[in-house]
Amino acid sequence: MNEPLIEVRNICLSYSNERADGLVLKNINLSINRGDFVSILGPSGSGKSTLFHILGLLLRPTEGHVFFHGIDTKNFSPDMHAFLRNRHIGFIFQDFHLLPHATALDNICLAARYPSEISPAIVNPRRKAYTIAERLGIEHILDLYPTQLSGGQQQRVSIARALMHDVDIILADEPTGKLDQKNARAVVTIFEELHQEGKTIIMITHDLAIAHHAYRSIELIDGTIHATHTLKKPHYVPDFIPARTFLPPRLPFHKCLQALFPEALAHIMRNRMKSFLMMLGIIIGSASLIVMLTLGRYTSRKIIQSYEILGSNKIRVYGYPNQNQVATDQAPLVFRSFQVDKDITPLKKKFTDIKRITPMLRSVFKNAAAGGKIIGENRVALMGIGPDYPYITQRKILLGHHLTEFHIENKSPVCVVGFSIAKQLFAHENPLGKLIEVTDNSTLRVPCRIIGVMQSIEKIESTNPPNYHVLVPYTYAIATSTQQWHSMIHEIILQINPKTVSSFHERLHKHFTTRYGNSGTFNIGNDSELISQMKRFIMMFAIFLTSSAIISLCVGGIGIHNMMLVSIAERIREFGIRKALGATDQSIKLQILIETMSLCSFAGFLGFLLGFFIYEACILLATYFVPELTFEWIIEPSAVAFSCFAICTVGIISGLLPALKTKKLNVTEALSAR
Repeated sequence: MNEPLIEVRNICLSYSNERADGLVLKNINLSINRGDFVSILGPSGSGKSTLFHILGLLLRPTEGHVFFHGIDTKNFSPDMHAFLRNRHIGFIFQDFHLLPHATALDNICLAARYPSEISPAIVNPRRKAYTIAERLGIEHILDLYPTQLSGGQQQRVSIARALMHDVDIILADEPTGKLDQKNARAVVTIFEELHQEGKTIIMITHDLAIAHHAYRSIELIDGTIHATHTLKKPHYVPDFIPARTFLPPRLPFHKCLQALFPEALAHIMRNRMKSFLMMLGIIIGSASLIVMLTLGRYTSRKIIQSYEILGSNKIRVYGYPNQNQVATDQAPLVFRSFQVDKDITPLKKKFTDIKRITPMLRSVFKNAAAGGKIIGENRVALMGIGPDYPYITQRKILLGHHLTEFHIENKSPVCVVGFSIAKQLFAHENPLGKLIEVTDNSTLRVPCRIIGVMQSIEKIESTNPPNYHVLVPYTYAIATSTQQWHSMIHEIILQINPKTVSSFHERLHKHFTTRYGNSGTFNIGNDSELISQMKRFIMMFAIFLTSSAIISLCVGGIGIHNMMLVSIAERIREFGIRKALGATDQSIKLQILIETMSLCSFAGFLGFLLGFFIYEACILLATYFVPELTFEWIIEPSAVAFSCFAICTVGIISGLLPALKTKKLNVTEALSAR
């Protein structure tokens, strides 16, 4: 003998404050075999709908057991219940429970989409839905929405949805309650045909005439079975084999996301204006973030580059005789000044960090004269240099050329002058080839012929302004010096690898102290600390701007979070329908997260485009006020990466609480929500 398809034993269910005794169902014992056509009859409030929900695994009883194919479902997980509802039970509701914003075809296919974590049982759901629709005579309305259908058409769509899977049981709750007599007869006729094909049908009704179409009638009064009547001879179904009710293997997570994405996208597209308003905060926040990060890095880079024109990886070495040396101090060599052949030239071989090197003789507070004109105020600086000096300091030439090795070797009386000297002494003529004389208030007179004019360096306030430099070969400066002290090299300028600036100081200082002991005093300095301080300040400023943008982005995320909570409150019935048809808690949560992530991602993309045009417009505008700047198209990968990370984080957080809230939805309460 075949075991019951579904059986309930000693079922009790109580709701607080529902009844005086607190019980809705009392010790219900019921057995449904395969092939049965059973009607459960009773007046309103008798517990019919509650029993319907228990038989459909939509509601767990307070006491007792529900057996499905002989297996007790009491300890089944919510996912297992969802799977059984989806693959083994076809629901037909009194209120039809069709999604109002989905077409008839999409409503029929809805059951085929769940559980999203499980391999689909139907290869081509739309084709099967069309076949079922043809049988029920509704193939011509598949593109219409529920509000465009009559009650009879809506009920046929509900029946078609119940038939999408080859279910064991068709469970109908007042299937004719909202239909006229003609449509009611048509629905009952469909049930009879399905029963003749071997379907097990349980029909809840209060209409005695409809109940008599069943083969067996169960009368329910005040939560107990009052009577059972056999109306007709039951349809015989031989060789019944119990269906497997265990969950099949789960799909990979990305497949689950792929299955749910169309549902999430469809909801977003149905509510375009609301979705846009939800995205607006993220668009503004992400645009602010990308603008702040990009302009912050761009500005930082330009500020550092403008300072590095003077050589940020430039190291100055100062060496002087030690005036505090005592007679007992022992020194390998006596230091008076740097020697080119013994101290400067060997350095480049000893330290591979050094890229360029030049000696420096500096004589400031001089005057320059030419053709009867003079630049006074002791602003001119006469500087004896080597050929590497302009490359170390990044001094660019405007006219002519820089000093060469030839000029150094031959002590040539030539010079390269700063822009202001050439402008003031030779305002209306070409300064190249002209003779100038650098003098001081004593006997120093250094004549030289101009072979180059350096570009102007603007906005650098200094007692030794670069635009008043006169650069001559250091050999010529030594030869023309009238004082021994001024003919000695006490300064070396080096250009090194920027990555080794900090360690190079110590190594170079150790080199000279080892060589000269206490006979010399050596100081090594560079602009790296100033650059470092500047970078720290710029970094703090960038952090401040980024924090402001992140706050704006979070405000947008809070907006999406609140709107999603409102959306869930409006969609409780929809989620109830989905869960009744087999959607698991995980499916609903993922759908909410996909919706929020999709909104945030699309909003982030729009925000990036908006931010891109904003910061490019800012750069273009800046070129009109800062002549040194040139317009360029830039994309900061780090800014884009951080923005993507921030948007994804905000999307997950803003959707997490609404997604978790859906887990608490009670299916029966959600179905009755309005």
